[in-house]
Amino acid sequence: MISLEYMAGFFDGEGCIKISREKNHSRFTYRLRIGIGQKDRSILIRIKQAYGGIVVACYDKRYNKTYYEWDTSAQRAFQILKQIYPYLQLKKLQAKLAIEFQEIVHNYRKNSRPTEIERIEKFSYYETAKEEMHFLKK
Repeated sequence: MISLEYMAGFFDGEGCIKISREKNHSRFTYRLRIGIGQKDRSILIRIKQAYGGIVVACYDKRYNKTYYEWDTSAQRAFQILKQIYPYLQLKKLQAKLAIEFQEIVHNYRKNSRPTEIERIEKFSYYETAKEEMHFLKK
Protein backbone atom coordinates (compact mmCIF):
# COMPACT_ATOMS: atom_id res chain seq x y z
CA MET A 1 0.00 0.00 0.00
CA ILE A 2 1.21 3.48 -0.83
CA SER A 3 0.71 5.97 1.99
CA LEU A 4 -0.87 9.38 1.41
CA GLU A 5 2.36 11.04 2.53
CA TYR A 6 4.43 9.05 0.02
CA MET A 7 1.90 9.70 -2.76
CA ALA A 8 1.92 13.43 -2.00
CA GLY A 9 5.71 13.63 -2.03
CA PHE A 10 6.01 11.61 -5.22
CA PHE A 11 3.22 13.61 -6.86
CA ASP A 12 4.81 16.91 -5.79
CA GLY A 13 8.01 15.93 -7.58
CA GLU A 14 6.75 14.00 -10.58
CA GLY A 15 3.03 14.70 -10.93
CA CYS A 16 0.98 16.96 -13.14
CA ILE A 17 -2.40 18.62 -12.58
CA LYS A 18 -4.28 20.01 -15.55
CA ILE A 19 -7.65 21.24 -16.61
CA SER A 20 -8.10 20.19 -20.21
CA ARG A 21 -10.55 21.40 -22.81
CA GLU A 22 -11.76 18.57 -25.01
CA LYS A 23 -14.04 18.64 -28.01
CA ASN A 24 -17.00 16.32 -27.63
CA HIS A 25 -19.02 16.22 -30.87
CA SER A 26 -19.94 19.86 -31.51
CA ARG A 27 -19.17 21.28 -28.05
CA PHE A 28 -16.27 21.63 -25.65
CA THR A 29 -16.05 19.99 -22.25
CA TYR A 30 -13.56 20.70 -19.48
CA ARG A 31 -12.01 17.95 -17.40
CA LEU A 32 -9.70 17.76 -14.42
CA ARG A 33 -6.78 15.39 -15.04
CA ILE A 34 -3.85 14.32 -12.93
CA GLY A 35 -0.93 12.14 -13.96
CA ILE A 36 2.61 11.00 -13.33
CA GLY A 37 5.20 10.08 -15.96
CA GLN A 38 8.10 7.68 -15.26
CA LYS A 39 10.65 5.52 -17.07
CA ASP A 40 9.96 2.61 -14.71
CA ARG A 41 6.34 1.50 -14.68
CA SER A 42 6.48 -0.60 -11.48
CA ILE A 43 5.75 2.33 -9.12
CA LEU A 44 2.94 3.49 -11.44
CA ILE A 45 1.37 0.02 -11.28
CA ARG A 46 1.45 0.23 -7.47
CA ILE A 47 -0.19 3.68 -7.62
CA LYS A 48 -2.86 2.32 -9.96
CA GLN A 49 -3.54 -0.56 -7.55
CA ALA A 50 -3.85 1.84 -4.62
CA TYR A 51 -5.67 4.76 -6.24
CA GLY A 52 -7.17 3.54 -9.52
CA GLY A 53 -6.66 5.14 -12.90
CA ILE A 54 -4.73 3.75 -15.86
CA VAL A 55 -1.08 3.17 -16.79
CA VAL A 56 -0.14 3.53 -20.45
CA ALA A 57 3.11 3.18 -22.39
CA CYS A 58 4.20 6.27 -24.35
CA TYR A 59 7.01 6.85 -26.79
CA ASP A 60 9.21 9.96 -26.84
CA LYS A 61 10.51 10.42 -30.39
CA ARG A 62 13.01 13.10 -29.36
CA TYR A 63 14.93 10.70 -27.13
CA ASN A 64 13.87 7.45 -28.78
CA LYS A 65 12.67 6.09 -25.42
CA THR A 66 9.56 4.52 -23.97
CA TYR A 67 8.11 5.92 -20.76
CA TYR A 68 4.94 5.26 -18.80
CA GLU A 69 2.13 7.47 -17.56
CA TRP A 70 -0.37 6.96 -14.78
CA ASP A 71 -3.49 9.02 -15.39
CA THR A 72 -6.88 9.61 -13.86
CA SER A 73 -9.51 12.31 -14.21
CA ALA A 74 -12.67 13.97 -12.91
CA GLN A 75 -14.07 12.66 -9.60
CA ARG A 76 -11.29 10.11 -9.01
CA ALA A 77 -8.65 12.83 -9.50
CA PHE A 78 -10.67 15.07 -7.17
CA GLN A 79 -10.77 12.41 -4.44
CA ILE A 80 -7.03 11.73 -4.68
CA LEU A 81 -6.15 15.43 -4.55
CA LYS A 82 -8.38 15.91 -1.50
CA GLN A 83 -6.63 13.02 0.26
CA ILE A 84 -3.07 14.13 -0.46
CA TYR A 85 -3.71 17.89 -0.21
CA PRO A 86 -2.59 18.23 3.44
CA TYR A 87 0.80 16.72 2.55
CA LEU A 88 1.50 18.60 -0.68
CA GLN A 89 4.19 21.27 -0.69
CA LEU A 90 4.94 22.34 -4.27
CA LYS A 91 1.59 21.70 -5.93
CA LYS A 92 -0.67 22.91 -3.13
CA LEU A 93 -2.02 25.94 -5.06
CA GLN A 94 -2.63 23.86 -8.18
CA ALA A 95 -4.41 21.21 -6.10
CA LYS A 96 -6.58 23.84 -4.40
CA LEU A 97 -7.66 25.25 -7.77
CA ALA A 98 -8.31 21.73 -9.11
CA ILE A 99 -10.44 20.78 -6.09
CA GLU A 100 -12.48 23.99 -6.39
CA PHE A 101 -12.89 23.43 -10.13
CA GLN A 102 -14.14 19.87 -9.71
CA GLU A 103 -16.58 20.89 -6.95
CA ILE A 104 -18.10 23.49 -9.29
CA VAL A 105 -18.25 21.01 -12.20
CA HIS A 106 -19.93 18.42 -9.98
CA ASN A 107 -22.46 20.91 -8.58
CA TYR A 108 -23.22 22.28 -12.05
CA ARG A 109 -24.04 18.83 -13.36
CA LYS A 110 -26.63 18.39 -10.61
CA ASN A 111 -28.54 21.34 -12.13
CA SER A 112 -29.68 19.69 -15.35
CA ARG A 113 -31.50 22.73 -16.75
CA PRO A 114 -29.19 25.75 -16.50
CA THR A 115 -30.16 29.10 -17.96
CA GLU A 116 -28.17 30.56 -20.85
CA ILE A 117 -26.51 33.02 -18.46
CA GLU A 118 -25.50 30.16 -16.13
CA ARG A 119 -24.06 28.29 -19.09
CA ILE A 120 -22.02 31.31 -20.20
CA GLU A 121 -20.79 31.90 -16.65
CA LYS A 122 -19.82 28.25 -16.35
CA PHE A 123 -17.72 28.25 -19.52
CA SER A 124 -16.13 31.56 -18.54
CA TYR A 125 -15.14 30.10 -15.17
CA TYR A 126 -13.86 26.87 -16.74
CA GLU A 127 -11.66 28.75 -19.22
CA THR A 128 -10.34 31.05 -16.48
CA ALA A 129 -9.53 28.05 -14.26
CA LYS A 130 -7.76 26.34 -17.18
CA GLU A 131 -5.63 29.45 -17.83
CA GLU A 132 -4.89 29.92 -14.12
CA MET A 133 -3.76 26.29 -13.82
CA HIS A 134 -1.45 26.79 -16.80
CA PHE A 135 -0.02 29.92 -15.16
CA LEU A 136 0.59 28.10 -11.84
CA LYS A 137 2.71 25.45 -13.61
CA LYS A 138 5.37 28.01 -14.59
